[in-house]
Amino acid sequence: MFWFNLVVQFSALRLTYESDRLPALSDIASYFEAPMHSKYLAGMWEGDLARALLWYIGPAWSSVSGRPLPLRAPTWSWTSIDLDKDFNILMYPFLSNIYLGFTADPSFRIVEAYYQTKAANPYGAVQDGSLTIQAQFVPTISTKDHSITQTSTELVIDVDVDEEDLVKIGHDNMRPDVSLNGHNSIEVPSGTVVYCVLVGRQELDSSGRIELPTSFPSISATFIEYALVLRLSNPSKKTFQRIGLLETSKYSGWFVQPSNDIFVIE
Repeated sequence: MFWFNLVVQFSALRLTYESDRLPALSDIASYFEAPMHSKYLAGMWEGDLARALLWYIGPAWSSVSGRPLPLRAPTWSWTSIDLDKDFNILMYPFLSNIYLGFTADPSFRIVEAYYQTKAANPYGAVQDGSLTIQAQFVPTISTKDHSITQTSTELVIDVDVDEEDLVKIGHDNMRPDVSLNGHNSIEVPSGTVVYCVLVGRQELDSSGRIELPTSFPSISATFIEYALVLRLSNPSKKTFQRIGLLETSKYSGWFVQPSNDIFVIE
């Protein structure tokens, strides 16, 4: 847990060049290699990767950051994001005191973590990287709703191909990594199929229990589920990019009947 708190504080530092963030963190990362007993992956540790993937950029009232092109780090890493806007910092939901233990979903597994740095320093700037995972997922449709902010999006799951069965996940639940509609954005047009890939769930203590809609009477409101939101970025290679983090606290019935597949995230 100490590493997560450390990188959150480190993310608050304003650097002259955002591309220097990984090199600036390299000496600290090398110090942690022995106690972590794990492979270092662009600001994260492979041995605790399920939790490490649950980063998002906050706080909620700040402007959405950018992800520069060409990519300087794989999109599954927080180091792919520019943190130079407003008061943007790295955040992890499990650092809040209303949450108890995080449990990775039993179907979630790391198939391969490929990572190459530009120089011999294994903690420095990234040359290339990809993450192959196997997990449960739900395909969803992105829709734009002008009643919410321009940089937000909604995701819709169609349970029975019947409009009455659509469950909408709005901007309160979807934490976009970058703007999905507007300046310096990743274009996700309405009707785009995106994939919500289940990573795990977090228990809530009694003070953080959530009142679910009556349409989900049988589901306990004592946990919150986390899923990576991915879009297909290269159809010929069948590779994906991360575009956000989904929290299904309001509609915990999403992953009752999910599919299972392998995703290569770049």
